[in-house]
Amino acid sequence: MSRDQLRDLDMTESQIQERFERSLWPVGTAAFALGHPGVSRRALGRAVLLQAGPSAGLSFLSSGRLWQMVPAGTRGPVHVSVLNRRKIIPPPGVVLHRPPTLTEDDLVDHNGLRVVTPERTVIDLLPTSTVPEVTRMLEQMVTNLGRSPDQLHAWGTELRHLGGKSTLLRALDNVAGPAVIRSEFEALFRSVCLESGLPIAETNQRVGRWEIDALYRELGVAIELDSYRWHGGKWQFHRDRRKGLAISKAGFELLRISWPQLKHDRREVIEAIQYALARGAARRP
Repeated sequence: MSRDQLRDLDMTESQIQERFERSLWPVGTAAFALGHPGVSRRALGRAVLLQAGPSAGLSFLSSGRLWQMVPAGTRGPVHVSVLNRRKIIPPPGVVLHRPPTLTEDDLVDHNGLRVVTPERTVIDLLPTSTVPEVTRMLEQMVTNLGRSPDQLHAWGTELRHLGGKSTLLRALDNVAGPAVIRSEFEALFRSVCLESGLPIAETNQRVGRWEIDALYRELGVAIELDSYRWHGGKWQFHRDRRKGLAISKAGFELLRISWPQLKHDRREVIEAIQYALARGAARRP
């Protein structure tokens, strides 16, 4: 509760002071907690937002926790980013930021709190985050926050003068896959096979009603080339499970290979295919 809110209730300064002495505990210079001095991180953030006005929002790890883009148990102070130059003295446990690139479009209301957008949260945390950490943020944005892989890819590649841009691009590669057509994914798989001496698979072959990306029919090995761009939604997830069961029922061993695996973990991919082909050869009469 802010001092301005108390004034809006037609309370005089003396009445506010009396309430303060009885049951209000100061949180910063312009907000109060009711009943007891102990406040949560959420209450600390709300107190600073009341003081700063609508041109401020929870940011960095605080917005990351609110959007569930960082682990829930992540500890640290409350972070608030402010647009205006209004003098604000944050209470202990609150870190105030004034990012020069912050705009009004970066601030939204979420669950009753002013907070920076998920995209702005990524920008805030990017300089101190690893590729797996940024990948987790982007996956949350696709899975639960309504962003598509294509939207994220377009947003991320257009950013300029950004600390940690290479980390973001690598994470986008993990989540969205490249902005390429499916044939380029298959071409990379073919080149990996040629370079490693693996036999060349048939591509886009049917097993029953399902089309398989790469098939070693005689050896009973099927390979699916997966990208979040094509397989990231809930409907695609359940469809892939049905497809996998049908392929197994038809007598094939199924390997699923993602774009980042094919691009960055080639040795593991090659070995997995070699072992699967060896098992297929051993099964032949």
